[in-house]
Amino acid sequence: NLNFSFIKQKDLIKKIFFLLYKLRILKRFNKKLIYLLNLVILTKNADLLSIIFFKLLRKRKYQKGILKKTTNELSNLYYIFPHFLGYRIQFKGKLNSKNRSKKWKKQEGQIPLNTFSKQISYSMKHIKTPAGVCSIKIWLFFN
Repeated sequence: NLNFSFIKQKDLIKKIFFLLYKLRILKRFNKKLIYLLNLVILTKNADLLSIIFFKLLRKRKYQKGILKKTTNELSNLYYIFPHFLGYRIQFKGKLNSKNRSKKWKKQEGQIPLNTFSKQISYSMKHIKTPAGVCSIKIWLFFN
């Protein structure tokens, strides 16, 4: 039964790739990223998304471009999946190796933190970058 649901999810990912390829949005870096973000949404796991951010940001000097790319792809998936109701990503630290630390956040959809009827997946990870230590917090909201 678990294998059957994984096959259905794989077919859904293939349909999304075909649609994005038809619209000429898909590039080489984006293809891997979209596949990983689809996996995050289908498994409803914010820890997996924080690991993706950890791998992408730990050796980079400039983080803002990667944060914008991933949140743009995540917002595209927000409109595709009906059970994905919203997300919030918060990044604290020295963004783009500036002297002062800043807080950058992106939110789309609803994130009600005081309900028990919906599922909220939360993750926090500290990332050591060349500029210093940063932290990333992720909230994913599902129906």
